Amino acid sequence: VMREALRVLSFFGGRELKVDVAHAGRTAHDASGHVLPEITERLVLDSDAVLLGAIGDNRPGDYEDGLRPETALLALRKSMGCSINLRPILCTAQPLGSRYGYAAGSDILIVRELNGCAYYGRPRGTRLVHATGAIVPEGFDTMRYSDAEVRRVARFALEAARHRRGMVLSVDKANVLSTSRLWRDSVASTACEYTDVHLEHCYVDSASVEVMTRPHDFDVVLTGNL
Repeated sequence: VMREALRVLSFFGGRELKVDVAHAGRTAHDASGHVLPEITERLVLDSDAVLLGAIGDNRPGDYEDGLRPETALLALRKSMGCSINLRPILCTAQPLGSRYGYAAGSDILIVRELNGCAYYGRPRGTRLVHATGAIVPEGFDTMRYSDAEVRRVARFALEAARHRRGMVLSVDKANVLSTSRLWRDSVASTACEYTDVHLEHCYVDSASVEVMTRPHDFDVVLTGNL
């Protein structure tokens, strides 16, 4: 896939484009024992743009952070400051014979925060605990967001909505999670700077149903990392 992508890139970039190739994920681990070699990270940070391919499959036993291919992806996001992920949904025409024809003409931009929440929170891991008279394994993660992290992605979503239809749906789980309550408060406070944008809040389970059943009613959907 990357070989063909580079052919397309070369067609548009011509001789003025200098392309360096480096490995990350599974291929990097197989070659060097590290999912993100120092030379790869250095090339990434020194480049004007990054074209990222697939990072490879997990294998049995890849339970430690340093062995899983995804570790390289998360580390790259962190070192590059890639905190915002854009996932557009654009249904321009009704698929022939499709029972989802009602979605034709819908245009949604999902803005996902990418550098916080349970993906990066510490501590995390597995441990043995005493329970019901036995020693059993337990897994744990830490979900964490700062006000600044939430405001950064909220501001991006609100700015995007200004150039679209002026609506933002912020998705959280504020009825259960303290992290989500901070998320909701920070988003609402940031939205006060954007009086021309209409902001609504919705729990994630309800939002999933609403977006699927009435997609035309949504413009920008703002979500956390998880």
